[in-house]
Amino acid sequence: LLQGKPLSYCNLLDVHAAVSIWAAAPRSPFCAILKHPNPCGAALGKTAADVFRRAFLGDPQSAFGGVVVFNRRVDGPAAREIAERFFEVVVAPDYDTHAKKIFECKKNLRILRFRSIRALAGRPRQEIRSALGGFLVQSSDASVTPASRWKRVAGPRPGLHARKAQFGRHLYTDQRKMPQGAQDFHLVAVDHQAGPG
Repeated sequence: LLQGKPLSYCNLLDVHAAVSIWAAAPRSPFCAILKHPNPCGAALGKTAADVFRRAFLGDPQSAFGGVVVFNRRVDGPAAREIAERFFEVVVAPDYDTHAKKIFECKKNLRILRFRSIRALAGRPRQEIRSALGGFLVQSSDASVTPASRWKRVAGPRPGLHARKAQFGRHLYTDQRKMPQGAQDFHLVAVDHQAGPG
């Protein structure tokens, strides 16, 4: 924690989901915004500011008070974009001097630095939850089902945009694996390497 208030229980769950998404993200510049702990938007692009803007446009209302995760260093332009809105946490491998200066004005914003996230990528892990006086233990879903193996079981044949969409707990762009941070089954439509929540 580089700055900000101590992390709450909900913040820690959101950061856990953000780190899971980051670990599965492509190597190109990537940003995702999550809230309790479902993705509100995710995007690939050229710069940190570009991917943040595109991820934010996925669902600007749900992003309010969420967690922003980058797989690249956050620079001044990206920090300015973030500082214009309310977020609880920003997670990234590093922050340049300009970004740190901008974030200093947002005293309650929690700034986290994770440097070695790649060690988590593809690593099997157990998800443990308390329920009904006991515990549920399940292996996290790291499987990838290629679109070529999907089966249509009902309804009309999907149009071009629906065929490009990816179903389940994974989001793909150009067949590159993207995050598995959604907490239930979700439909995620991808358009120009950006996906709404």
